[in-house]
Amino acid sequence: MEGFEGESSRLSAVYLEGRTLPRKVRALINFAAEDIHSADIL
Repeated sequence: MEGFEGESSRLSAVYLEGRTLPRKVRALINFAAEDIHSADIL
């Protein structure tokens, strides 16, 4: 939405330590992090 700027907040991905994440989940986390970072949201 052009001309609209909402409040910023932190976003976290939480998972159990020592457990292997499925490749699809890891790919989604990586994609989201890169997309958010490239949008200068963080």
